[in-house]
Amino acid sequence: MKTTLRTAKPATIASDCLAVCIGAKNRLSSEATELDLASGKRLSKLLDNGDFEGKLGSTLMLQGIEGVRAKRILLVGSGDTKLDAKALKSLLGGAAKTLAKSNAAEAHFAIASLDLNGLSFEAVAERLALELEDASYSYSTTKSSKAKKPSLKSVSLATPKGSSRAKLTAALANGKATGRGINVAKELGNLPGNVCTPSYLSQQALDLAKGKRKLSVKVLSEKQMQRLGMGSLLSVSAGSSQEAQLIVMEYKGAKASKNKAAPHCIVGKGITFDTGGISLKPGAMMDEMKFDMCGAASVIGTMAAVVEMDLALDIVAVVAAAENMPS
Repeated sequence: MKTTLRTAKPATIASDCLAVCIGAKNRLSSEATELDLASGKRLSKLLDNGDFEGKLGSTLMLQGIEGVRAKRILLVGSGDTKLDAKALKSLLGGAAKTLAKSNAAEAHFAIASLDLNGLSFEAVAERLALELEDASYSYSTTKSSKAKKPSLKSVSLATPKGSSRAKLTAALANGKATGRGINVAKELGNLPGNVCTPSYLSQQALDLAKGKRKLSVKVLSEKQMQRLGMGSLLSVSAGSSQEAQLIVMEYKGAKASKNKAAPHCIVGKGITFDTGGISLKPGAMMDEMKFDMCGAASVIGTMAAVVEMDLALDIVAVVAAAENMPS
């Protein structure tokens, strides 16, 4: 997803879709007011019908509004209070999901006038890029019929007066990286247990480190773990034909100094399938035991985001991967 910054009067922007906010009780944002005036009060007349009330995160797609160059107008509900981080997620998440389902290839968010509660506009840019990446994901790896990929390829964001374009550009990039990391985690979690095995997880970590100067990956075999006395992990994999893997990912992004801080550490549970051992779980919902490795998926997804953002931190990530299943 390409994300850029763009500033122009909303009614003059030629876009596949133009997103503006509507508050509770159909209170128009300044950008929506501009569109309303340009269209001869068309927005006001449509809102008077009562089909949209500005509820936080709600959306309404409008087509062919005269006086406006955009092909579509997406109304996004901003609710009745100032927006904190949670409310911002609801607002932008709702807009992103609606856009992902549309045929719009490009969109512009004219939302510079958002009423924020203790947040900078950089938070808006970062959250928007994250939600767009999140909404673009659908699982199709093992499906015979592939889901239609979203048409949306690029999004621009209007900037408030006096804002730093450099900071907003960095925020968009960070949000995009975080969203992609989330999608890495979702993909690993969605894969079936006979595909996403401990060795599969270790290969994903090794692949992530290829060509990355700051990231190194070491995978301990069962023999190495036996020598280190790691009986707890080895006892989980003892009944399975799949060998356990201890995956250690080291990211070194902090600058060298005498007072260098200790690295941040994250640890993920990677039980790729859990039948319950000898006392097998009942069949109902057994398939959901593939999600017992979502801690590991979160760690690998996090490291994918860290690498893309090129963070100035030292991070050690550990994944204990095993299959709890009788062979």
